[in-house]
Amino acid sequence: MKRFPRFLIPIALLDLYACHQIYTILNQEPSAISQVYWLLFWIFLAFSITLALPIFFNLRKKTPPIPNERPIFRRALKIASLITLGPILYLALRAANLASLINTGLLATLYVMILFRLRHQQHA
Repeated sequence: MKRFPRFLIPIALLDLYACHQIYTILNQEPSAISQVYWLLFWIFLAFSITLALPIFFNLRKKTPPIPNERPIFRRALKIASLITLGPILYLALRAANLASLINTGLLATLYVMILFRLRHQQHA
């Protein structure tokens, strides 16, 4: 049985801090658009880390045992960040009142192109 990697403890604490920041911002009345963007930043950070942890443990099962598992976590964090990036960018468009059909379509096209580019770059 593999032991729990110690480098995940500060990452889990950062995730808890991001969740606390989200809770704090949501309990205040937003006085400026900058608070909305800070909220989106903290949501992106919290969701990326939260999603990266199960992806890390899944990738960890599939790879042979290695002493340094940080590259596996970095790969999991990259995958989780890309998954989280799309909805956060859409929410940023909505916050700026720019979420028209054309802008949403362009954002979706850009997001899919980034995913395909990184997927082909990974296999090359």
